[in-house]
Amino acid sequence: MEINTNIIRAFRADFDTAVTELENKYGFKLQLGSVKYSADEFHTTLTVKKTDESGSAIDNSWKDGAFLLGLAPEWSGKTFVPTGGKEALQIVGLNLRRPKNPCELVGVTSGKRFKSSADFVKRNMK
Repeated sequence: MEINTNIIRAFRADFDTAVTELENKYGFKLQLGSVKYSADEFHTTLTVKKTDESGSAIDNSWKDGAFLLGLAPEWSGKTFVPTGGKEALQIVGLNLRRPKNPCELVGVTSGKRFKSSADFVKRNMK
């Protein structure tokens, strides 16, 4: 079987299902990063984060730095559909070392990760 986009999407879905028991047992959220692949192999990163009581990944980067960019601390973990967009995006973090695109977002259905400006988030969260 040759590795292609459809195989990667199916693998992500199966991975999310398979790790649910581990996530619940240890109180972590496991997330695959972007995937690079060829016909014979693929590579990805695995991020493991502690979760709170509700099972949401704890990422204090947003709450610690949002005020510096005029963003609301309570927006962490919220979702929005960008103007003209088709897929909802969830706010998952903030990286202040990237001044142009510090906001970290993930597509709710695709799992694809995005970087955006603070202005983009402000426009779409209001």
